[in-house]
Amino acid sequence: MLPNTPTRTSTAAEPGLLHRDIGSLAFLRGLGSALNALIDPLGKQLCLATFRASDDAFWRRQARQRDWRRLGGIVEYTPELLAVTTRDGSTAYVAAFRAPARVMLKRVVIRVKTKKGDTIHQQSITLKGLGRNPVCMALTAIPAPSKPREDSGWHRLGDVYIKLVEAVHDNGTDLVGGNKIAEIFAASCGRTDAHGLTERWGRYWNIDAIRREKEDLSAAYYRDLVLEPRRDKRPLKLRRLAYRLVSSSTGLSLAFWSRNLGHAAGLRASLARAASGA
Repeated sequence: MLPNTPTRTSTAAEPGLLHRDIGSLAFLRGLGSALNALIDPLGKQLCLATFRASDDAFWRRQARQRDWRRLGGIVEYTPELLAVTTRDGSTAYVAAFRAPARVMLKRVVIRVKTKKGDTIHQQSITLKGLGRNPVCMALTAIPAPSKPREDSGWHRLGDVYIKLVEAVHDNGTDLVGGNKIAEIFAASCGRTDAHGLTERWGRYWNIDAIRREKEDLSAAYYRDLVLEPRRDKRPLKLRRLAYRLVSSSTGLSLAFWSRNLGHAAGLRASLARAASGA
């Protein structure tokens, strides 16, 4: 055989290489899952206060604009649902739940059921630490439509059976106490185009305030770098390039989260100024 003649790996070795490659892929997937499991709790610890501040601000504005129904006088919910496009492109229907004024519920279990044709769809929802601030949850018991509706107006979804299974007060008392607390309501639905809902940590949050804060940052950058450069004597071309960098999605996210990781100090200050009219 000539010295430079390429050799071919024997067929006997190919299955071993294939198994090794598959094992490597499985290892990488497992490593990715392990990293996500570590990162997600850290992300929740760092970002939860900011999501909560944005969500609370939304519900303060919506307090008198929503129809709330009481379930046994213990838990309140919205029969008007919001349709959310999920990460996989399907539609989820989101309802909000809250406790009555001056009541804190340590644990709430709600059962939801719908019927489509001969098929019954049901789910169990568990809420921990439910107070006056609403918590948005997807009602997976309502089947997603096979084709998304093109119009964004309100429309009926049909009847939904809802039952309060458990409602443990902060003092440890189960307010349901074995009673049957259930009703059927006619659910209606509208799109969430006007209200930004995103899913994190098992529930949905309104992030309108986060979006507005980033828009305000972008406007301030444009004013300071392009319209009114002040002490910045760089050529306009360079200042425009700097603006494009800091106003990019990544740039705005870095600027926003550098001010809000942990305790949401920047966002809370902005919301306080807006509430006072400053």
